[in-house]
Formats: sequence, structure tokens, C-alpha cells
Amino acid sequence: MTPEETEPVGSKAEDVENRPRKTRRPALLWICFGVAIVSLGLSGFAGIMLWRLSIKVGDLNFGQQVTDYDNANDLLTPDVGVIQFMKRGYSVTFDSLSYTANGLEVRGTVGNPTQLNLSSINLKLEARPFPYQVKDKLKKDPYFFYISDGFDIGSAQTTIFYLGAGKTESFAMTIPNVKQTKDGFQIAVSFSGERYSY
Repeated sequence: MTPEETEPVGSKAEDVENRPRKTRRPALLWICFGVAIVSLGLSGFAGIMLWRLSIKVGDLNFGQQVTDYDNANDLLTPDVGVIQFMKRGYSVTFDSLSYTANGLEVRGTVGNPTQLNLSSINLKLEARPFPYQVKDKLKKDPYFFYISDGFDIGSAQTTIFYLGAGKTESFAMTIPNVKQTKDGFQIAVSFSGERYSY
């Protein structure tokens, strides 16, 4: 009996079928590797885009908070001799600003453009940093603007006993803890306890 006769029938056909499978495996591995690289690249790109989007959303949120803060407060700049107006029409002019060991000494006048007489006005001045200076703190605490203890540099209050219609009245006070810096600050002005009469 020859070796060809002893060989089982169909073994050559099986070898032929197995050969392409062996050559397909490396190609399949390369395809899987390529798909994994593309997936990682797309995931990284998506992560970068999400990070950029989160920064833009944070900036928009900060801008909205600053707008709300500006609308809710009468904010003045510490400029001498400039007439500045509150939202209700009253004016404040700083006649002198002096930095001392006790803080910022402020002398100025309040103007009343209305037809009403005011009495017993509690005039409050609060020195505050600009919003961009506390951006990181605001990101951590969205109510930071509204917690005056943590936001104000210093505040002072005085009483104006009478402010007639169409008249001005002088005031003087010292705002503690205020020092002259290159970054500067804003002054929030507010009235409380006032009485109106014709």
C-alpha cells in the first residue's frame, strides 16, 4: 500500500481550508488595532471638546452672575469730582478720597433730583473687589456675591438727617480695611431707613 493510499480521504482539502484562516488572523488583529486607535482618538477629541464646552458654559454662567450683580447694586468708582448716579436717580459725588492708616476717608455729596424730601437716610458705602478678581471664589460658591462678610473689603455707614427736593447734602465717613492697590475696587452705595415727604 502506498503512502497516498494510507492518507485519510479529505485531509488535503482540510489543509487548504486551514491555510487562509491562519493568514486571516494577523489581518483581523490589525483591523482590531486600527479600530481601537480610531476609537481612542475620537474619545480624546470628544473629551477635549467637552472640556472646551464646559469652560465656555462656565464663562457664560459667570457673565450672567455679574450682570445680575450689577443690576442689583448701585456701583460707583472711587473717582474724585465725578457725578455718579444711582439707579433711582440720586447722585453721589466724591469730593475727596484719602488713604489713611484707618482706611479710606471719604468726603462727598448726595444729590436729590426728585420732588420728594428725604429724612433719616442711612447712607452705606461698601468697598468691594471687581467681580473678575473673585471669579475662582464665585465658581466654588455661586452665592459669594450675596455674602457681604466674605465679599466686602470694608464698609461704613453714616446718617444724613435731611435731603431736600432738588438739593444736595454733604457726608463724611471712613471705610476700614481699604488700601490703595493697582487692582482697584468698586464702591457699592445704598440707602436704608429713609422717610419721604412732599
